[in-house]
Amino acid sequence: MFLAMIYLLLLLIVLPNSNSCNQLPSKPIVGLQLSEDGMHREIIYTVQFADTLIDKNCQYVLEQLLPAGVYISVDQLDELKRLKKLSATYPKFIDIESPTEKSSPLNVLLYGKSQSIEVFKLPIHYRYHLPSKKNNKFATVEIPIPKLYIKCEIQENNSIEDLVETASKHNYCQSEASISFIVRFNENESNSTPDSSLQVHENCDWYLIDVHIQLKTDLRADIPIGNEKAFPPILYATIILSWIISLYTVSRTHVIPRRINYKLEEQRILQNKIK
Repeated sequence: MFLAMIYLLLLLIVLPNSNSCNQLPSKPIVGLQLSEDGMHREIIYTVQFADTLIDKNCQYVLEQLLPAGVYISVDQLDELKRLKKLSATYPKFIDIESPTEKSSPLNVLLYGKSQSIEVFKLPIHYRYHLPSKKNNKFATVEIPIPKLYIKCEIQENNSIEDLVETASKHNYCQSEASISFIVRFNENESNSTPDSSLQVHENCDWYLIDVHIQLKTDLRADIPIGNEKAFPPILYATIILSWIISLYTVSRTHVIPRRINYKLEEQRILQNKIK
């Protein structure tokens, strides 16, 4: 009898723990793929959520940081937004002619709703690099892994941690000025400032989420670099070749009219003899 009571007590302790382990929130899956080769490519995103989030009216944002060696075409993304093929926030002006060494990283925010699976593409373009004195023929440009933020309409007695595994105890506010997310501090926290809280607390209640990343391809590309040592001989050869072609063109423009005048003169003499 005593052993049976101990056995029942152990079952009461173990069963709730096992149920809680089985009910741990699952992580969203973010698949990443870099399409094709060349200087103009696409990042293909595949975002997949568990069933527990599909009916909770959740919105998510992928924060994609692009390094200085990568840029986006504002006109191209504007057209995709007009066709409703992409929902995103990005800088309104980007200098596409600037080389990598004179450019800065930029942020792109990609929006979506929690569905079983969602696929969309972000067109990107690689910048050229300035010529180098070293013997490096290529520069490797790697695209960072994006961050996933989520906001859900949940009841007061529930929390976001019950639905999905968060990566931070804080919630975040979206900053439209910097196209990024900023940690929202409580009023009693010393790190918060009155100015920052007033500016960014309008679009808050976003949570940074732990995700499973599935890399279908490497998010890196090798960009060719010019050799600065080859600049002087190429410059001089171009100047010399240009002069040679120019002199040849000038000479030909003088020779051809003379030939035409000579033939016309022969025809005139021949007609006079016939008369």
